[in-house]
Amino acid sequence: QENLFTAKPSIAIDFGEKKCGIVGSSNGLCAVSLGIIETAKIFDFTIKYCQGKKISTIILGLPLSSSGEENELCLEIKKLGKKSSRENFTIHIHNERYTSAICKSYVSGGKNYDDLSALRIWDGFWRSQFL
Repeated sequence: QENLFTAKPSIAIDFGEKKCGIVGSSNGLCAVSLGIIETAKIFDFTIKYCQGKKISTIILGLPLSSSGEENELCLEIKKLGKKSSRENFTIHIHNERYTSAICKSYVSGGKNYDDLSALRIWDGFWRSQFL
């Protein structure tokens, strides 16, 4: 079993209807913001970035409802995962319930927080693997 110090290089995506927050980790120890990308461009950006950095693990946040049910956005996220897996990436789906609400409280003045949400997804996924 892996431990925290052998976590795989990876990216995490907070997928939204119009834009996506994305973070990346080339060393598996910490992730940094890669920015906020238009949803229509997220697949191409992800493939190009991951191939350039030799990253093979993609973590997608799944915004389940408080009752654990999926919505239409969940279907789009799963489509992205399926499409990415055809490019030989390992896809992990992580429940990101409430991450956007939590991250919204961190920023003020209408600033975008999608990359913070992606960071919480990345961190939450790896914590769930090792704790």
